[in-house]
Amino acid sequence: MNTAPNLNKTTVIAATDRTKAAATPRIKLLSHGFSIDHPDPELGEQLMADALGVTDREAMHGILTQLVKSSVNGQKPDEVNLSFMISMVKSIRPRDSVEAMLVAQMVSVHAMASLRRTASAKQAAT
Repeated sequence: MNTAPNLNKTTVIAATDRTKAAATPRIKLLSHGFSIDHPDPELGEQLMADALGVTDREAMHGILTQLVKSSVNGQKPDEVNLSFMISMVKSIRPRDSVEAMLVAQMVSVHAMASLRRTASAKQAAT
């Protein structure tokens, strides 16, 4: 996913069978955005869509963008925090894009609250 999605065309990504234990690809943060880090870009998108519980590229990209923005620690997105957030979304197993959106919001609020508590504790220690 090195290019912006074509918003004029909905691209369906068939979700893989949830009973298969395929590893979710990691997200590679770039200076201009992010990409799905997988040797096969098409399979990487399918695996990520399955992890997020969505069936089209636009929903996947939108949810990933929100998760990346919510993973910010300090001034920039944090890959470790982002991986945790994706893992939590996957473990909750949203069944469609609406559930995925709600789960992403829940995970984002949790992550931001945790980061705020950590920052407050560090500030109190100094």
